[in-house]
Amino acid sequence: MRTIWRADQLPRENPLYIFGAGQGGQALQAYLSRSRKHRPVAFLDNHKTGNLHGSPILTLDQFQPNHEPGAIVLIASQHVKEIARQLDDRGIRDWYNAHPCAMSLIDRDIRRKGRFITAAALLPVVLALSIFL
Repeated sequence: MRTIWRADQLPRENPLYIFGAGQGGQALQAYLSRSRKHRPVAFLDNHKTGNLHGSPILTLDQFQPNHEPGAIVLIASQHVKEIARQLDDRGIRDWYNAHPCAMSLIDRDIRRKGRFITAAALLPVVLALSIFL
């Protein structure tokens, strides 16, 4: 299984399809959209359809007939093994496990925006609750 751990390992200039329209897929798409080296085309998902952040969400049935030469699927979902099996069963071999990369992008965004809670920040809450218990 080919795994992408960091954003700088992502394939360049190929049309990219992101499998998973959840939080990981959205983080990956946001990163790719800001980069001039990458070309995200659409999301692929088993449970969602429509549009997300200006990109279509396709099912595998919709993707198969439109499979572009050189297209690469980046699996951003935590269900990597199941999705990899689905892709392999359809003869789609150009895919990468990008879930670790997507999670690192989410982690980086959380740290950058300061949206994490430290133990020190929770201490007053714990002390206040302990008074009532």
